[in-house]
This record gives sequence, C-alpha cells and structure tokens, in this order.
Amino acid sequence: MTDSTLHLLDLPDEILLIIMSNISNFDVLYSLIGVNKKLDRVACDIVHTRSIDFIGTRSNDEIHSLSDKILDRFCQNILPRVHNNIECLTLESSSISRIFHSIDYPKLFKLILPELDLEFVSHYFNGKYCNFDVKPNSQIESFFLEQMPFIRIFNEQILHLVVTVMDKSENASLSDVTINLYIRIFNLFTSVTHLDFVIKNDFRHPPFSLDDLPSTACFSSNIVHLSIRVLGLEDCLCLLDGRLSQLHTFIVEIYYITPLMDGRLDDTVKIA
Repeated sequence: MTDSTLHLLDLPDEILLIIMSNISNFDVLYSLIGVNKKLDRVACDIVHTRSIDFIGTRSNDEIHSLSDKILDRFCQNILPRVHNNIECLTLESSSISRIFHSIDYPKLFKLILPELDLEFVSHYFNGKYCNFDVKPNSQIESFFLEQMPFIRIFNEQILHLVVTVMDKSENASLSDVTINLYIRIFNLFTSVTHLDFVIKNDFRHPPFSLDDLPSTACFSSNIVHLSIRVLGLEDCLCLLDGRLSQLHTFIVEIYYITPLMDGRLDDTVKIA
C-alpha cells in the first residue's frame, strides 16, 4: 500500500505562505525562524517581514509589554536577518529603544505608536536631554539627537506616523505638555507626509488648544494628511492658516464649537 501521508514540510512554499497568512507576521517570525531551512526561508519571505506588529497580547483593552526574552530573540536573531525588508513597525513604549538600537531599517517609512503613556512620551521626547521650548536647531537639540541616534531615522525616513497617547492623569495642566509634544513631533519628524496624532483622556479634561501658537510652530511643507483631536474650531483655523501648505486631507475631532467671527474664516487656506 502506498503511504499517502503528507507532511507540512512536503508542501510547496506557495501553500505554506497561504497557511501562514492566517498567523500574524510577529508570530510567524518568532515561531519559525531557526526551526529548519524550509520554514526559515518561508518565514523570512517579504510577505511576513514588510510589516511587523510588536504589540503584546491585548486584554481588557490594555496593551501588555513584551518580555525581555522575546525582545532578546528578535533583536539578536530575527531583526538582523529581515531588517532590510521592514517598511512598517508597530511598537509599544518599552520596546521602542531596543528595537531602534538593535539595527538599521533602510526601507522603514511607517511608524505606529499606539497607546503610549503621556508621562513616558514626555520623558522620551523631552526628558533630561532637551526642553520642548528650545528651537529645533539649538545646541541642546543636537545633543538630544546625539544621545538618541535613532531619532535620525525619525527625521529622515518616517513618512507616515501614527501616535496615540494615553493621558491617565487628572491634571489639566498637562495640556501644555501635549502641545509641546505636538510641536516636538513636527520638529523631529520633518519628512512626515501623513500624521495621525491623538491624545486619549476620556475627556477628563479638554483636549489641548493650538489657537495661540505662532505661525512658525507646527509648520510643514510636507504634510498632506493630518488627523488630530483639538479643543475648538479656532484650533482648526490655526492649522489652516497656511503653515501646512500642502495639506489636502484634514480629519479632526473637535471638543466643542463656539461662534466665530466670519473674518477668521476668510484667512484660512482652502484644502484641495
């Protein structure tokens, strides 16, 4: 009698790729790289390495950090083999530094940072290295870039940035921190064309306002898509005063709307 048993490794690569399409790229890479030559080759296919989501298990709407063991395996054994294919990374707070310090990502252009803690982000983009209020080309800014070299990747490569910051504080004064963070993003991610920026605080206190920002702040000739949550309609007008000259898609969530002077509407730039 002929043995009709078919083993997984007997399947052609095309069939294996179809099977693996039901598994996250993260799990494919972590589970199969190094198992054997065939699975290793299929796991390293660009289908599984173009975009990697490093967000840990989600339960009760909370994101759990990856263990050191998992990060060690990725940083030491997996990323060095697939980094040239990576175009998009989804990262949580604790893994950002390790992932970007482990190796370069020459094709990376999209970065997704969901549910970052406001206190963490404030320290991460500010911390001991520089003050949010300094000008982009100051000596302090240069020192900041030297201390965190992967910021150069942010500056030169990232075209699509998605940032969601979780504000769990009851302190309304943190509104200033979020404004400074928004300004800092414009200073550091100078090549960004698509920006999605949201502060989530369940409206314990109102979103930040941009109405009083000078026209030189949050200036970009590259951004064509902007999604943001602001305090009032005045903040929208602030962003449409010409500082975002190439903007053609504007998605905004407004906390409240008050009557406006018609004259302010006349000063806004039309979006094509």
